Amino acid sequence: MKPIDAILAGRGILDSIMAPAGFRFEPPAGGESSGGPYAEAAYVRGDRRLKFSYRFALGDVEYRIGDAALDHIAYMRLLGAYPKCAFASFSREEPMAGFEALRDDLAAFAGDFLNGPGDEFLRLAAQIDALPERRLPRFVP
Repeated sequence: MKPIDAILAGRGILDSIMAPAGFRFEPPAGGESSGGPYAEAAYVRGDRRLKFSYRFALGDVEYRIGDAALDHIAYMRLLGAYPKCAFASFSREEPMAGFEALRDDLAAFAGDFLNGPGDEFLRLAAQIDALPERRLPRFVP
């Protein structure tokens, strides 16, 4: 499946949680790079953005409120949801598995980002900004 087609198919999964929260889908953009074809898309509501990419599976997922940003794994770790979150262990063999896992994590753990005031998200992002390398150390279970 081409990356843009995968993102459009994945939209059908993510719309179920993003649309009711007032987010609108921005159409995917894609291209070729040294790693092969890729595509990116986002959901946006005001100053909030959920951006994601797809190459051979759903890859980078970034949450943003204003200038504050967290990648999905860092967000789940700071919430105490990692590694039990669905995205941590989805099958990369199934093209839609990453979208299903992301939807499940959004529903279970990202209420503040989706529907809340964003205070918790901003507090967690500030924790990352305070670190010397602006990222969490490697996760060791």
